[in-house]
Amino acid sequence: GAVDIGVAGDDVLETAFIQTIWVSVLCLIGAAVVLLFLLHQMMTQPLRHLANLGKKIAHGEIEHTLSDVVFRRRPQHGARKTRNEIQALTQTFEEIREYVRRMTGSAHNLASGDVQQQVMLFSQDDRLGHALQQMSEYLYEMTTAVAAIAEGNLRQEIARRRANDE
Repeated sequence: GAVDIGVAGDDVLETAFIQTIWVSVLCLIGAAVVLLFLLHQMMTQPLRHLANLGKKIAHGEIEHTLSDVVFRRRPQHGARKTRNEIQALTQTFEEIREYVRRMTGSAHNLASGDVQQQVMLFSQDDRLGHALQQMSEYLYEMTTAVAAIAEGNLRQEIARRRANDE
């Protein structure tokens, strides 16, 4: 009779090939899931954190600092460009927070009676800064006139700023 020495036929090779393809596909799917998770960690979470801090700033909570809060770990090699863009956005939020903090300080000083303070403008287009400067100048004029009247000088002239000033 014939002796079967176990040499694989075409069916066995085909089955092994199909199994190898399936294992490769499953490995690729696993790698894609890990990659998506890492992208989520590197992008979505810092952006969500920035959005939450932005809401706090919008609601007047300006004492939170943004630097080093979003990035607790060093950026990884492939994530450098994304991290730099998120860091630039973080820096912009920090500049906004610092602007609001300084303007709030100036407004608080005015409310406390410091009418001689110098309000620092952040740019020529700084509308809030210009408004606080005008408010400070107007209050200084008013307090100077009131002090003069209190000393007996009743001949004070105060220029109208608006048509309905009386």
